[in-house]
Amino acid sequence: MINKFWQNKSGMSLIEVMAGLALLGIALLAILNFFTGSTRIIGQSETRDDALRVARTEMDRLKADFQSERQEEDFDFDGHIDDLEVSSAKKIEDTEFEKKIEVDDYDDDSSLKKITLTISWDNQASSIELTTLFANLGGNGE
Repeated sequence: MINKFWQNKSGMSLIEVMAGLALLGIALLAILNFFTGSTRIIGQSETRDDALRVARTEMDRLKADFQSERQEEDFDFDGHIDDLEVSSAKKIEDTEFEKKIEVDDYDDDSSLKKITLTISWDNQASSIELTTLFANLGGNGE
């Protein structure tokens, strides 16, 4: 039967060509779907990296502000902590990041405050949360 196929000099029929093109089209669609999915995942990853960069920068700013202000003699620990509870937004490229800071006591210890910084985007569908502790060491940072 194979010899008979190779000995046929008339070529391929239109049905065979159409079947081959259909199979090729299906294979190309699968490959293109893979590439578009990969591009979407890369975009999401870049947005998450931007959010993490915003969160780390903001947390470092909070820590630096806290360290510099607690060196003052009239430093009010609870007043400073209460001033942190704010929400604001920052935009990078086409994504708007919303910042929210929450302050809570840590384990019923009034000298420790738990600061939670949440950066959200996509209408708060996605978010990153960083948490740190601030200690009230008394005046002059002692």
